[in-house]
Amino acid sequence: MPQINMIIAGRDEEYVKNLANWFMEHRTHQFRISVFTEKESFENFCRNENETPDIILADEAFLCADLETNNNIIILGESRSEKYIKLKHIEKYQPAPGIASSILTIMSEYGKVSGWNKPGKSEIIVCLSPDQALKTTFALYLAYACKDAVYLNFESFPFYRLLPEKSFANKNLSDILYNIKSSKGNTGIALDSAVYTDYTGLNIIPPIDNPNDIWELTENEMDALINSLKSWGHFKTVIADIELNAGPYTAKWLDAASTVFVPISPFLMHQKQRVNNMINSLSGTESEKVKWIQTMPFDSESFEEPDRICYIPELKALPEDWKPYVRNSPVLDRIRAIVSRDN
Repeated sequence: MPQINMIIAGRDEEYVKNLANWFMEHRTHQFRISVFTEKESFENFCRNENETPDIILADEAFLCADLETNNNIIILGESRSEKYIKLKHIEKYQPAPGIASSILTIMSEYGKVSGWNKPGKSEIIVCLSPDQALKTTFALYLAYACKDAVYLNFESFPFYRLLPEKSFANKNLSDILYNIKSSKGNTGIALDSAVYTDYTGLNIIPPIDNPNDIWELTENEMDALINSLKSWGHFKTVIADIELNAGPYTAKWLDAASTVFVPISPFLMHQKQRVNNMINSLSGTESEKVKWIQTMPFDSESFEEPDRICYIPELKALPEDWKPYVRNSPVLDRIRAIVSRDN
């Protein structure tokens, strides 16, 4: 997706420049920023500039008659005039990530815009297992181990608490599914608006808030979701933590994945053959892409090649309060080695 050309305009010079600096530091590849703190200069720019900005984020006092008819204006702060009642506005004094999320949410509601639909490319790595806790543990470690990765949990009932510490973004996977179901387009922007980066550095889209949201997807909508993730391009890697079942949606995930990791604990080794049979029975799944993550050897492993098994003796399911344990865990280095070996 190309850069979003955005103007930030307001009289509070310190506020405007600080906000612009945040975008230029944290969203360099996503936004191209122009700043105006004088209304006359802003009006001259708008009258004489040939390229129409994608977004104008401006104080209400900066608006003029030429701009009022544009649908790409977002008022920074509460609107005080009835003539601007139809324009979108966002809260001015909130954390910058919340402002960015609000902008992207509004953009995703504009309808299909050809310039924003330029596809990128993201790799999907799928994690599935009969061991829900160990699977999500490995998927979270994987999200830290991979460079430029984002974690998405597609379970109806995630094992761990995955909600943000702060609610300023207030977006989750359900919002993405709604965007797809309503055929609004601009799904890449909707995805961007829902990404939350927590204090540990994990990029995550919080999980669905209604389990029915996943199961109500039609096959075409599931295809649209997966294709949107593959063509997203904002992150190099999408870690998809999915439920284990033999349904058609699992087949779609396996087909779309570049790698499928199956973590399994010693207590569930008796399920390994069954899981392997299920994976092999789903059409389009190449056996070479499936990697088994084990904490110990298994006596009868004749059904897979040795290079498809990765032993990580230190791997254990994380505790409920998992975040303090992840970043400095020795498991991360083992997983980084596995990822680099596969690339």
